[in-house]
Amino acid sequence: MVAELGWDGHWPTLAASLALRGVAHQMAFQSELLRCEALNGGNVCFHLRIPLETLRSSGSVEKLSAALSERFGKEVRVETELGAVADTANAVAEAERAERQRKAEHKMKNDPFVQSMMREFGASIVPGSIHPL
Repeated sequence: MVAELGWDGHWPTLAASLALRGVAHQMAFQSELLRCEALNGGNVCFHLRIPLETLRSSGSVEKLSAALSERFGKEVRVETELGAVADTANAVAEAERAERQRKAEHKMKNDPFVQSMMREFGASIVPGSIHPL
């Protein structure tokens, strides 16, 4: 990573925090950082892998580049390549949602009131009916 940026290098957190909308937001949210390198003149280049060609449309690369430039206070260039992604803001968000769901289901199944209703009235929890708040 580029030390001059004062950034921890965690792309999913950075991508989720950028003030982007539409396709540019989706490109940042679904992309994986391959590398970040310093260029001549103090500028920076983010090399990203994206899962879909359509994410490069509508000036999304330019919008992402502008958002990163604003965030770091220096010119940032974005280069993309197509391919399978893993370490993305989307993957982090999905894992967090799954964990909240797991905790909500566990809490409901272990709730004394729910357990007494199941014992006394033969109640059951309908699969898929528990949603975290």
